[in-house]
Formats: sequence, C-alpha cells, structure tokens
Amino acid sequence: MGFVDEEKSRLNHREENFTGDGKWPFKILLAMRIKEINPDFVFWGTLWGLSEIFVWKMLGILHISMKAPIMAAVALFFLAASSEGKPLKALYTSLVAISIKVFAGVYFFCSVWAVLSLAIAWELLRIFSRRFPRYEIVLQALAAPVGMLMFILYRNPEPLAVISYAGVNGAIAFLLSIPAIYLGRRAGRRASLSPMTIGTVYVFAVVVVVIYGWVLRG
Repeated sequence: MGFVDEEKSRLNHREENFTGDGKWPFKILLAMRIKEINPDFVFWGTLWGLSEIFVWKMLGILHISMKAPIMAAVALFFLAASSEGKPLKALYTSLVAISIKVFAGVYFFCSVWAVLSLAIAWELLRIFSRRFPRYEIVLQALAAPVGMLMFILYRNPEPLAVISYAGVNGAIAFLLSIPAIYLGRRAGRRASLSPMTIGTVYVFAVVVVVIYGWVLRG
C-alpha cells in the first residue's frame, strides 16, 4: 500500500506541474516570451504601410524617378524604430505593413515581396552586425541593397536589370539608409505608446486605406 500511495503522490505532483499555477517550465518560458513582445512594432508597421501607399504616390506626383531607394530608406527607418535589436521584430513589423497594403487593395505578390525582402535582409544583417557593434548602423544599412537584390532577382533576374536596380539604386539606398537608421533608432527609443493608442492608430489607418483604395481610387 505504501508503494501505491507513493506512486499516486508522484503522479499528482506531475499533474500539478503541468496544470498548476504556471510551474510547468514551458508555460513559464511562453509567458516570458509573450511579455517580451513590445506592441510598438504594430505602430511602426502601420506607418510603414501608410508610407508604402502615400509616400510612393507623392513621389510619383512629383515625378521623382529614384522612388525605390527612397522607399527602401523609409522602410529601414521604421525597421530601426521597431526592432531595436530584438529578433524577428522586423518580420512582425513587415507583416503589419503588408496588412495595411492589402486593406488598400495592393495585394499582388511583388508588392508583398518588396516589403518582406527588406525585413528578411534586415534580420540576416542584424545577426551579422552584432559581431561588429562599432559599425552596426553601416552594416544594417546594407539591408537596403540586399533587400532590393532579393526583390529584383524575383521580378526580373536579367543581369542589366539587377545591376541597375540593386547596384545603382541599391548604392543610393545604402547612403540614404545610414541617417534613416540613426533617426529611426532615436524615434524608437523615445516613443512610448499604450496598446490602446497603438490599436486605435491601426484601426484608423485601415479605415483610411480602405476608403482610399476601394472608394476614392475606384
């Protein structure tokens, strides 16, 4: 009987660890991970998505031909503001930006890949740049030409197109991205927004782009 009682006690203890007050190690790690996720990336991703629509439109109205380097630098500004060295935050931010574009009716794959390629390049270079903190901003700025290279290899992999887009435009985007990343980091550190404010901004942005994309633009 003593053995049976001891076995029941052991099984009950195991059950408490799995279903008790967060004493299961996996639950503790999951709770810590969720707590670490700062919702600020939703705010910056929303602004990035809006810029993809309205800044691009404004550059077209002004007949500025170098739209791609400017948009890449703008994207890196928002990625620097949202990620602050945290892994995968750039991808989360890009998904929010993509959702804004989709709500505006811009849902073809090239448009999605233009955003996602920059976020992937940012994540890859973030890992590399951590080894050289003195040159971190310069190395992170390489995400602009690398992301543009990933984009053009999908859209038009011809050598002349790659050289023109990822080479010439990529070099300009790299130079513009250095101050953009510096300013983005400063903006990210200073911004302190409540989840309610962030959610309100996102919902307002969705309403604006839906009206613009499906009503005004027809």
